[in-house]
Parts: sequence; structure tokens; C-alpha cells
Amino acid sequence: MSIHQLQIAFDAVQDRLVLRVATTANEEIRAHLTRRFVREIWPHLMRVLNGHLGGAMPSSGGPAADQARKNDGTFSEPFKDDKLTRPLGSSPLLVAECQIEAPSAGRCRLVLREPRERSLVLDLDKNLTEVFCSMLRAAVKVADWDLTLDYDAPTAAAGEPDDMLPKVLH
Repeated sequence: MSIHQLQIAFDAVQDRLVLRVATTANEEIRAHLTRRFVREIWPHLMRVLNGHLGGAMPSSGGPAADQARKNDGTFSEPFKDDKLTRPLGSSPLLVAECQIEAPSAGRCRLVLREPRERSLVLDLDKNLTEVFCSMLRAAVKVADWDLTLDYDAPTAAAGEPDDMLPKVLH
């Protein structure tokens, strides 16, 4: 699946984040992310960014850091959802598990899935991972979930290989 657009927005009625992925094949896949799920996955996303993907993000504070994170994503362009088909159905996946893989140097694969049900595979490079994390932080701020999503997260211990990444989070 080749990603064309990503969007993460807060759904106040469901008290969940809605991840929307539009592909270059004019398909849209939606997934609900709960507060608990976001809290659990964040340190692992930071570990991948700071380790396998080759370096730390700018420090978590200040406008310069925020601008550095936005350079590779267009945040002002609205999500274009006209003429998109939904191959996994119209109801969003309720993500309960995440498998994080490092398929190759500079790449990160997130497999988001419902228990024993539908799944969404996101193949991301460093820039897309940074954009995904920035969108996640912004949506959590809007949701007012009282989560601290710092970019200064734990990294792999010295001598610990990338294949020691957690395989499944839930």
C-alpha cells in the first residue's frame, strides 16, 4: 500500500483518535486509536525514531522544533476524501495491537490490528514516521487526554540490536 495522505483527528463523541490513510490507489482505511493505545505505543515509536531510523528528533520544546517536524509534511492541505473506496469497510478498525518491524535500514513497518480481525500495515520512512508522530501529538493535545508525548523518549540500550524491538504491543 502506497500512502498518499495521512490524517489523525480527534473524535470527541467516541473519545478516540481517528487515523485516516488514503492510498495512491484511491482507497481509504480508517482506524480508531484509544488513549491507552497511544500511551503504550509512543515510547516504542520514539525508540524506533531515535534508534533504527537514525537519530533523534529536535528537542521537544519550542517553535523551531515544531517547524523542523513539519518540514516534510504539508499540514495545511485538507484530507481529500472524494472518490475513495474503503476496502476494509466503512467502520474504522479499533486498534488493539501493534506490531513494529524494521524491514530494512531507514524503514519502519507498523501493523495495526484488531484482535483476530482486520489490520492496517503502514510502511514508513523516517520522514513519514516523524510526520505521523507530529500528527499524533497534535491530536492528543486537541483531545486533552493529559498525555505527555515527549520526543525525548528512551532509546535502545548500548549494544542492544534493533531486532530487540518489541514485536507486539497491546
